[in-house]
Amino acid sequence: MKNKLWVALSLRFILRIFLSRYFSYYPDLNTYQFCSLDVIRYGLGKFYSVAISDYLPGYIYVLWLFGKIYYFINAKLFYVSVELIYKLPSIITDILNSLLIFFLLNKKLSEKKALIIVLLYLFNPVFLFDSTFWGQSESIVTFFILSSVYFVSNKNYSMTGLMLALGQVTKPIIILAMPFIILSMISQKVTKNEFLKFFLIFFAVYVFAFIPFNDKANL
Repeated sequence: MKNKLWVALSLRFILRIFLSRYFSYYPDLNTYQFCSLDVIRYGLGKFYSVAISDYLPGYIYVLWLFGKIYYFINAKLFYVSVELIYKLPSIITDILNSLLIFFLLNKKLSEKKALIIVLLYLFNPVFLFDSTFWGQSESIVTFFILSSVYFVSNKNYSMTGLMLALGQVTKPIIILAMPFIILSMISQKVTKNEFLKFFLIFFAVYVFAFIPFNDKANL
């Protein structure tokens, strides 16, 4: 059954790469490229001083990385479309989300039922349009939420705090998942030290993600 999962994920990934050239929402796609250019050109410290951007640092790190990849490939290797590069983070996390859904469901359901639900997610037109066509960041945010659920279900509270922090520093909506994570930890009878470690990791990662963007006065 897991072989069928890997085949489905591979085919879906290839299909999404092919479809990424269509139905692009260029106001956002152009914004991604401009932000990527600004952070590469001026550096993290000066980014918020020179760029017109309301994105939090988490997504700026993503745009910096994929911008570097885009300009390196086009300058050194071969042509790759801007549509593909800046939609790729959402496409990749869509596939990773499918894996996380399978692993989470497979704890409670049979592999067959878990695979059916994963396929419903993979072929859901809402997620297809949001990530593959429009290149929005919801898949990335969903990845951090699902990751935190996965790690808390495996009682790995350090990684839970890390995933929540990375999600929160990407989009503030992640904080809405925090009460459910905490309730889950309480139900698992987490010790005070584990709770403290969880919160320390969360706040430390969140704060330190902003520090490279400090330009003396704008932290």
